[in-house]
Amino acid sequence: MNSSTHRLANIIIDCSIITLTSISICISTGIFSFIIYHVIKFKNSPHRVALLLTANIYFAILFSCILLLKEYIHILSGHVYSMNSFNNGIYCQLRAYFLWSSNCTIYYSNTLQSIYRLCRVIFYRKQSLQSFQLYQILILIQWILCFLLMIPSLLLGNFKYLEDDYLCQIDYTSLKDI
Repeated sequence: MNSSTHRLANIIIDCSIITLTSISICISTGIFSFIIYHVIKFKNSPHRVALLLTANIYFAILFSCILLLKEYIHILSGHVYSMNSFNNGIYCQLRAYFLWSSNCTIYYSNTLQSIYRLCRVIFYRKQSLQSFQLYQILILIQWILCFLLMIPSLLLGNFKYLEDDYLCQIDYTSLKDI
C-alpha cells in the first residue's frame, strides 16, 4: 500500500468517525434532554433514580463524543495537510487528559448504574441505598474521581504526541517504561 492510498484510507476513516460521532452527539443530546425533562417533571416517580443514572450515562457519552469529535477534526487536518505542527505541547496533553477522563466517566457511570441495580435487588428493604440524593452525591463523586484518576498520567507526561496519528495519547509501545 503506497502512501497516497494510506493517506486516502486515513481520510475516509477520519470522515467516517466524524460523521458517526456527530450522529452520536445528536442522539445523546436528544435522549439526555428527554430524560432530564422527565426527571424534573415527574418528581415523585419511582423510576427517578434509574432515569438520573441513565441521564448520567448519556451525559458522559455526550461529553466523550464532543471531545472525540474535536480530536478527530485535528487528526483529519493532519491527514489532509500532512503537517506535524499539531504537537502543541501541554494543550495536546490536556486534550488527551480530558478525552481519557471522559472515557473513564462512561465506565464509572455504567458501574454506578450496576450498583444501583444491585441495591434494588439485594438490599430492597433499605430505602436509603435507593435514594435520589444518594445517587446525586455518588454521581458527583464519580465525576470528580474520574478526573482525579487521570491526573498522574498527565503529570508524569504519559500522554505523548504520536506523529503518525496526529494526536496525543498514551504511547502503548513504551508501556513497560511507565
